[in-house]
Amino acid sequence: MSRHPRGLQLCARLLRTSSHTTPSPALTLLASHAGHSATIDGAYQTRLYAAPRAPRPVPRPAPKQTPTFAEAYTLDGITQEKFEAAINMTGFWKALPAEEYFAIAKRFEAAVKNGGNPYAVKLTGATDKPVSATALYDVGCILFHVAGASARTLAYTSAMWASASDMGSRLATICIARQIVRSGAWGKKPNLRPAENSFRKLVAEGRDPNALTVQAELLWMAGNYTEAAKAAKKALDVGKGDFEWEPECRLCLAKAYVKLKRDAEAKELLDSLSEMSFAEAHEYLGYLLLSSDTDKAEQHFFHAGYYGRPGMYQQLSEIAVTNGSKAASEEERKEYSRWAMEWAHLANPKAAF
Repeated sequence: MSRHPRGLQLCARLLRTSSHTTPSPALTLLASHAGHSATIDGAYQTRLYAAPRAPRPVPRPAPKQTPTFAEAYTLDGITQEKFEAAINMTGFWKALPAEEYFAIAKRFEAAVKNGGNPYAVKLTGATDKPVSATALYDVGCILFHVAGASARTLAYTSAMWASASDMGSRLATICIARQIVRSGAWGKKPNLRPAENSFRKLVAEGRDPNALTVQAELLWMAGNYTEAAKAAKKALDVGKGDFEWEPECRLCLAKAYVKLKRDAEAKELLDSLSEMSFAEAHEYLGYLLLSSDTDKAEQHFFHAGYYGRPGMYQQLSEIAVTNGSKAASEEERKEYSRWAMEWAHLANPKAAF
């Protein structure tokens, strides 16, 4: 196991729960009624016709004002007591007292309010103690744990990780890279390019299995499934099957195999990951089994929904509709119809229960 299991385990938990979120560099926050006269041919009579009404212009919402960095990166509602509770609950982040971690967060906030680039903050000064890259990375993790996976928190956490990466933190570089990849923002945010370049250097070294895992995910999201599989296999070889993001690496390899039609190899990997409650593993198994074993497919779709992918309940609803269309009796059709409605209800995240 490599040297920083807790940091990367926390980061993996963060990114698993917030996958497909997009952390931005800052939070992106009369008809005519006139008639006209027309002369009818062959007559001296004028008739007034109503002019066709122009479509009413759709009211345009007022343009959203992009908040300033100072407005976006704020600790409003986050207290030192919340930092202490997070540290005590998890057992992580013991290198500094909670009050020092919180003081670093306040200094970061002040630096941004004073005009600093949140993606390259360096907390140094003649009177204040310099803040290390490791400490800044830790504060970003604590902040996420305190505030959850809101857009604002992810932006703030990403900024802290980017700044820590800029200071040379390997952990921060890997975690911010994975956040960029999973949000679909790779190569699109100028403020994050230094972190992306640092990550490329880690990949080129080829010695960090966690960095190689993120590279495999990047290649997979780009549709380069053959190269994604190669990168994932290299990560497993380098890490000897024992590194923090090894399960995520195997999942990426399995997904690449699915795309490459290597279903047997994919299923072997997905079976083991489903036993670890990976929602995405259950989802892929459901689709792999749908044509050959509908009952097992339904079980996997259910577990995928239960473990955090509620859209899979919609798949169960569609299966119920299909089964209902083939039912032999009216009673069976009604039963399948009830199940279809129940699954569709569960698939709606806004539904009241």
